[in-house]
Amino acid sequence: KLKDSSSKTKVVDVTGGISVVMAVKDKEELDLLKKSSVLSNKVLKHGFVPRIEDVIDNSTKVTHEKLASEIEEIIENPSKINLNVPKEAVDSCYFPIIQS
Repeated sequence: KLKDSSSKTKVVDVTGGISVVMAVKDKEELDLLKKSSVLSNKVLKHGFVPRIEDVIDNSTKVTHEKLASEIEEIIENPSKINLNVPKEAVDSCYFPIIQS
């Protein structure tokens, strides 16, 4: 169906990108993945969840964009949730996505 000449969908080869993502990781890559997972968990647990609870408890109106900006600030500066991680050691790959 994608190869139908009337389709506006462009078919591209993503083999290279998928193979990089699926490749066996070396020790350093695994270490970075573990650290990023821990940071994501801490930001969720100590930043996002308390903020959402506050919004719900106080019937506050806040946009998805505002919440995402707040979370990005925490990711870029983990000391905001009392994590001893230097700002220079953290780099976000994309802006947080908030959905209701």
